[in-house]
Amino acid sequence: MDVMKVPDSLVELGLFKEMLQGLFFETEDIRKLVMPTTLNPTFTDWENWIGGPYSTNTYGEVEIVRLPGHCLDVPFIEGIVTDTRTFIAMETCLNYTRGDRLKNLSIQIFVYSHREAFRLSVEERKYFKERGYAGNRCDMAAMAINRTLLQKNVRDKFGIGNLIFDEVARPVSTNIPNFDYYGRSLFYNINDFFITPHVKGAYML
Repeated sequence: MDVMKVPDSLVELGLFKEMLQGLFFETEDIRKLVMPTTLNPTFTDWENWIGGPYSTNTYGEVEIVRLPGHCLDVPFIEGIVTDTRTFIAMETCLNYTRGDRLKNLSIQIFVYSHREAFRLSVEERKYFKERGYAGNRCDMAAMAINRTLLQKNVRDKFGIGNLIFDEVARPVSTNIPNFDYYGRSLFYNINDFFITPHVKGAYML
């Protein structure tokens, strides 16, 4: 049997993170807070957003450039990001299943800012205050992510069911992984998680 054709429900754990990377990138407020400038203009905004190794060819010389990214599909890992940027990290966990399709899934989202980046400029603060945001860069980014995930059209598009804050763990908290970074964490549960075949087909290229 072709192993690629074996049904594997675990694929949705990674697929959901890929979907969130795209959703957050397409949300202007999130992108403005997390990636206010493109740090490496040699590459596209999307490549800067997700990070990863990319090859460049300059006068016949091929070089591999490793972009740290601004929206990681792993929790915080020391050494991935070494500059003064703001970035999102995330993880998915399967709590239990009910049958072949419906699942109880938890999503953990972390927003980190370097100590030199968590304060907003006067222009940024004015812009986001007018849009109903408050606090520092991580506070506002967490608000923007929460607003995005709770939109009904987003839930309907991805077929992810009813998304609520985690009722067991602390749903919103502070996360300080080291002396250089300050962060916010958001923990959600999706009680009837199921990515529709239409959406799955769009992402499973």
